[in-house]
Amino acid sequence: MVRKIVFMLVLPVTCVAQNTMEVSGAVGATVAIIGGDGAGISLQQNWPAIGFNEYNYGGPKSIAAGNGWVKYLDMNTGSLVLDQTSPALAANGNMSPTRRLTIRQNGNVSVNATEANASLFVGGANIGLPAAMFRGTNYTSTFYEQSGVDNTGRNTYINGGKPGSLVLLNDKLGGNIIIGSGTSKVGINTSTPTDILEVKQAGGRGLALINPNFAYWEFFVEKNLEENAGDLYVYYNGGNLGNFYQGDGKYYNYSDQRVKNNIQSLKNILPGVLALRPCTYEIKFDNPGHQQSIGLIAQEAREIFPEITGHIEGDDLGYGGIKDLYTMDYSALGPLAIKAIQEQQLKVDRLKAQVEALKQRIERAETQIKSSTGKSPTQ
Repeated sequence: MVRKIVFMLVLPVTCVAQNTMEVSGAVGATVAIIGGDGAGISLQQNWPAIGFNEYNYGGPKSIAAGNGWVKYLDMNTGSLVLDQTSPALAANGNMSPTRRLTIRQNGNVSVNATEANASLFVGGANIGLPAAMFRGTNYTSTFYEQSGVDNTGRNTYINGGKPGSLVLLNDKLGGNIIIGSGTSKVGINTSTPTDILEVKQAGGRGLALINPNFAYWEFFVEKNLEENAGDLYVYYNGGNLGNFYQGDGKYYNYSDQRVKNNIQSLKNILPGVLALRPCTYEIKFDNPGHQQSIGLIAQEAREIFPEITGHIEGDDLGYGGIKDLYTMDYSALGPLAIKAIQEQQLKVDRLKAQVEALKQRIERAETQIKSSTGKSPTQ
């Protein structure tokens, strides 16, 4: 029959003048047990340790039935270790330790893990429970450890502590944020993204690109008035510019009379259209195959129709140090072509009228000749 071993500090004791107590001798690695017939505390040597309902005699054993803990100093590494020992059914039962906390000499702390080269390392003790939780006033951030177990419910949540609070990731100047390693997907307002970046609209708002000094672009999907389908709408500083039609992908500019003023018909532009020089060309940059393009030269067109050109500036436009570029609004060539055709048609109509008038004069002259001579002018 195994009986409970109780040490009541009866091992040889030497008291010295400095009010210290020295205990000599041991049973196994245990030099003393403080407590009565129930659970107690043990003092241990090699390595120095304190056991709670645990003592060491050829291995961890229970002082009383139940769980135990042991805290000891690892003399080799200098780490302070706290182990939980498995529950025993009776006193003097064998117990096995599980690492719960390690504090290294350099201050690194490991929780539920052996020593790690990190200021704080938290390992998961249960694949169904989070490794760490940080509680705010209203919400909690929850972290799971990396595991080979395939459990789709083991998500990591990082929340602001209260409604309306922010979660800041690397808000320092020049800091980068890297998400994924090649196959990851990012979802905003959705937990099941199918594309690299997927944004689910909320409150009628979509994706915005903002320059805080002067510009605010926004893109979102909205139902059009003619079909039960969504088009991609483009806004600038709160104003709707147009939309991409879902049926064919074409872009439609808004041209509603109600949003325009100072409407003026174009003056004669046919000479200007005839002066434009359509040409073929090769882009100098990023064109290793010498791909030919068809278009106009913006500087030339600007001298004739400045309204269809633009001029932008920037420190790095990507064209060999050029810091300003002239641009073309090729969509404006449509109205110019319509006006030029109209003017050309007027000329054609006038020529037709002149030809018709000449034909009538000739017919009258022929009639007069025939009546006076009795012969046709062609005889």
